[in-house]
Amino acid sequence: MDVDLSDLPPNIILPEGPIEPFIERDEDPLALPRAF
Repeated sequence: MDVDLSDLPPNIILPEGPIEPFIERDEDPLALPRAF
């Protein structure tokens, strides 16, 4: 799943936003527990 951040509004792009954990979830199993 490719997410193009340039297609999102500036207020959605956050350093610790909800988007990053979902992207890392596919590569890093620890991303999910860390997000919650």
